[in-house]
Amino acid sequence: MSIQRFRTSLLFVAGMLLALFFTGLPGQTGVAVAASSKVPQGFKHVHALVVHPQGETLLVGTHQGLFRSDDAGVTWERAKSKNEVPGTDFMTLATHPQQYSQIYAGGHDLGILRSNDFGRTWL
Repeated sequence: MSIQRFRTSLLFVAGMLLALFFTGLPGQTGVAVAASSKVPQGFKHVHALVVHPQGETLLVGTHQGLFRSDDAGVTWERAKSKNEVPGTDFMTLATHPQQYSQIYAGGHDLGILRSNDFGRTWL
């Protein structure tokens, strides 16, 4: 197995485990987070999760906006972009396979957005 394929598989498994961490097991409701986490107002349920592979930064897409954690989920804040975003409904997030800081977002009122700085500004 090539290093690239192994890394991609590892990131997929890590993402799935984190998705379970945030959404809980079937039959549970709400957001399951570490006891020390400070979940911001409006962080209801998760539709998308992206983990930056070279750090502890997580992005979570919800109907209420994009949320960011720079400390592996211990603290959260609503991501504020330096430029205008056409909506708040972040339904899907994806990273570029070679350029980890480049992400794409999509949603009902967003269309498709691109960020070259892991969600701080959008093109």
